[in-house]
Amino acid sequence: MIPIRIIGFNSEKIVSIACGYYHSLVLTDVGNVYSWGNNSKGQLGMGNRTTQIRPQKIELNNNQIIKSISCGECHSLLLTTVGDIYAFGCNEFGQIGNQTINQLNPVKINGSIKFKEIASNLWLNISVAKAFDDYCYVWGLCEDQSFPTPNKTEVKSIDEIFSLFSKIKITPKPIHLSLTTNGLNTPNGLLEKMLKIFNNPKNSDMKFKIENKLIYVHKVIIESNSKYFESKSTEGTRAMRESSEIKTRDNVIEITEYSYDVYYAFLKYLYTDCIEIKSEKAIDLLVLANNYKEEELKLKCVDIIKTNITIENVCPLYCASIKYNLSDFEDFCFNFAENKINQILRTEGFRQMDENSIEKFMERMAINNVFK
Repeated sequence: MIPIRIIGFNSEKIVSIACGYYHSLVLTDVGNVYSWGNNSKGQLGMGNRTTQIRPQKIELNNNQIIKSISCGECHSLLLTTVGDIYAFGCNEFGQIGNQTINQLNPVKINGSIKFKEIASNLWLNISVAKAFDDYCYVWGLCEDQSFPTPNKTEVKSIDEIFSLFSKIKITPKPIHLSLTTNGLNTPNGLLEKMLKIFNNPKNSDMKFKIENKLIYVHKVIIESNSKYFESKSTEGTRAMRESSEIKTRDNVIEITEYSYDVYYAFLKYLYTDCIEIKSEKAIDLLVLANNYKEEELKLKCVDIIKTNITIENVCPLYCASIKYNLSDFEDFCFNFAENKINQILRTEGFRQMDENSIEKFMERMAINNVFK
């Protein structure tokens, strides 16, 4: 047997893959989900039990945008960008979460709880989700009983949930001995050491002041890991003092162009190579990365922003992609908008687009025959 290319995703890029016992799901970069394989329990979400040998797009009500997918043995879970969970397929053990029979179409799990992670495993009939308060919920076939609706636990680790509740003691994905920040892994020992010295007054030889708060760093680390600060050091301290973005007073470097949270995240990134920032501020960090010519940081910011793109914010993000010359991100925003153009044209974000961006946006839509 040799690998073959799977087609049928309408030129969308695949960002995530999930496999059940005999079925598969993929998530694309514009938030669409495609499924194929065995469908005897409705695990493909097609509204029938017909097995599919080619990928088929799953249709959701209200044009929900999916950001995460997971498969159990014969059921499937979808997590939307607003924190809702849709489930379908086998419900013999309650793994759908709020129904009593197998579900052929995606059904929303009832309740006001919003979730940020979902998990299952191809060998299991259990469903797990982590809420925004970091506590995990579990339902379906657990170790010695079945839960028909999500039950809150006192556990905050999805891996621990599987070790405690799963009938088969297997985690949903391999465990890496690493410290994770926004999905980016760094070897545990080195990261812990860097975190201990970051923003620690002891032995610090460089201070930044933003919004009347200090951040303590080490000159050698900052200059070694940032082309911007390396160039400032090369130009000399006078150039740094005269920078329009940096003001040095009493041996403290004062930053006036960026917020404390954004600059803290940037400096911490220089120590750890990881980004820790709220998604709504990632665009501000992207601006900093662009101004400081930190290309790798720009790409990582884009990855964070992509996972939180919505109908409401896609237009401002499209404008930002043009402004900062991010062609791949521009294509991503456009492809996302192309599939949801009718709703996007009614948003405040579209109405506030600048003239150049809206002209380019509408021209691309016309070329792609979106309005036919």
